Amino acid sequence: MYVHPTLRAFTTAFENLLSEVDEEMEDKYVGMFPLRPNRPARGTPSCPSMDGPFEIAPDFTPGIRSKHGRVYRISCLSGPRWW
Repeated sequence: MYVHPTLRAFTTAFENLLSEVDEEMEDKYVGMFPLRPNRPARGTPSCPSMDGPFEIAPDFTPGIRSKHGRVYRISCLSGPRWW
């Protein structure tokens, strides 16, 4: 499937931003939430969005009744999702 280069660049930058937020949250709240027992060591190839204690995800809002208009915002759910 063809993806426009501008969209591909935006998607890559946004994914990198979400990964950076996830790493910062893990550093700040280390020890507050249990990690998956079989989670790979940090820095090894894994999916932080699936293995980490936080679910960091983008949300798009159409900007209805908002002074900021249409925006993406970052939502964060905490706690293990593997119970």
